[in-house]
Amino acid sequence: AVEFSRGGLPDFPTMPGGLQRVAYRVADGQLIRTTWEVLDLGPATVASDQVLATGIAGLRVEQLDSRGQFIPVWPPLDEQQMAPEALPALVRLTLELEDGEEMRLLIPGPEGLSANYTTGGG
Repeated sequence: AVEFSRGGLPDFPTMPGGLQRVAYRVADGQLIRTTWEVLDLGPATVASDQVLATGIAGLRVEQLDSRGQFIPVWPPLDEQQMAPEALPALVRLTLELEDGEEMRLLIPGPEGLSANYTTGGG
C-alpha cells in the first residue's frame, strides 16, 4: 500500500546515514512491514518482513493535496513541478479491520503546510 525511505534512525553500518527503506501492506489478514538494508533496491536485495497486526482487511493511504482533497496517488499525476507546496500537507492512513471498524491516523506533512488546510472533519 505504501513504500518510502525514512530517516532519523541511528547510523548503523546496515543503515548508512540513519536512512531505511520501508513498506507497509496487507496480506492474508495481516499488516506487514517490509524493510531493506539498502535504499536503492536491486534484483539481489533481501527484504525482511514483520507481521505487525492480524485481523486487518485493508490499508488505505491518502494524501491531502494543495486543493484540500485527499488523493490516493502521490505525487499527483497532474503536477508539472514538485514545488514545496506540492508536498502533501497531511497523510491519512486508514486501517480497515475485518470486523468492519476503521482506525485512522493523520500524519502532518512538512512544517507549516498542514496548518493551511482543513480536512472537513476527516
